[in-house]
Order: sequence, then C-alpha cells, then structure tokens
Amino acid sequence: LLTGTVLYRDPRRPVRRLAIGMLGLIVVQGILGGYRVLLNDHFPVLFPVLHGMMAQVVLCTAAVLAFTVSTAWVCRSIENGTHVRTLRRMATGSLGMVFLQVLVGVWFRHSNSQAALWIHVSFATVVSLTLLITVSYGLGKFRTVPGFARTNRICLGVLLVQLLLGFVTLMVRRDKGTTDTETLGRAVVQSLHVLLGATLFLIATILLVRSYRNLVPRVGPTPDA
Repeated sequence: LLTGTVLYRDPRRPVRRLAIGMLGLIVVQGILGGYRVLLNDHFPVLFPVLHGMMAQVVLCTAAVLAFTVSTAWVCRSIENGTHVRTLRRMATGSLGMVFLQVLVGVWFRHSNSQAALWIHVSFATVVSLTLLITVSYGLGKFRTVPGFARTNRICLGVLLVQLLLGFVTLMVRRDKGTTDTETLGRAVVQSLHVLLGATLFLIATILLVRSYRNLVPRVGPTPDA
C-alpha cells in the first residue's frame, strides 16, 4: 500500500526508486521465510538469521520511505560544516554498531551459542557508549534544529530501556527449547528486548538520514563554536 501510494502520488524519482526497492526487499524476505521453513532441518541457523536480519532492513527501509513523505523531510538547516560532517560520521558508525549488535543477537537467539551470547553482552557496552556519544553530540550542537533534539532524546530513552531489558533477559534466559516460553513473563521480556532492539536500529537509521537531509553544511568560513 505504501509503495503504491508513493508511486502514484510522489513525482520524486529517488523516492519512487526507494519504494520499489522496499517492495523488492519484502519479496526477498518472503523467499527467505519459505527457505527457512523448507530447509530448517539442514540449515537451522543460517536461514533464520538471514530472515531475521532482512526483517530489520525492511523495517528501516519502510521508516526511511515514511520519512521522505513526512513534513520532517522539508526541514533544512544550515549549520557549522565541521559539526555536521562530524555528526554524520558518528551517526554512520553508530548505525553500523547497532547493526552488528542486532546480528549477534539474532545469531544467539537462533543458535543458543554461548559465544554469541557473551559477544552480544560485551558488545552492548561498546554500542551503548557509541550511541551515547553520538546523541550527546547531536543534542549539544543541533538542539535548535526542528525535530532533531526529539529524535536524539527518543534514541536515548530507547537505549536506556533496552539496556535494562537486556539485563533482565539475561537473568531469565533459558536454553533454547520449550523452556524459552515456560512462563508468560519470560516470553514477554525476551520479546520486548527483541522489539526494542529493532526499534533502536530504526531510530539509529533515522538519525543518520536526518543528519544528511535536515543538516546542510555551511559553505565558507564558519565561526568557532
């Protein structure tokens, strides 16, 4: 429906291409889901991981597409060029970190590998620090840009809740099998942790897109800030 609406109403060629690309990703996601069911006995980890990560990519692509047709897309603020480029690099690095963290989490969820678990737990510290630095920089330098501070605050809030859920999930986690959903409470905690992980990936994506769309580097000499 979103793709059809964009193709019918939006004349911008890049946005139309993004809509078609998202539709293609959804088709690939469906194919991976089919292979996951058919080949689960032979590839119990590979296709579930691919299917899970493709879902993240589809979600973020849909979010970016929604952003392009929102009022937030119109905002353009000319800012200190050095600050803008620095935030873009930081946002890119943060998104990459979150992607790797989600990947390791999906790997652990479908393999129950203890190595994956402790990589996921340890790397959470690195990801959290990276996001905290990026969000703090964005709030400090671009607080007055419409919508930018709100995006950073949402990212910070989701990160803090996700860290708390991560600790709780680690405490209630059991070996892969029926005990994963032995109680409703345990299942809810683990599901919320997965959901917020996807949400954090989505917000990190929007933060990166906003840094390129809403912030315009000032050309020429800039005053010290």
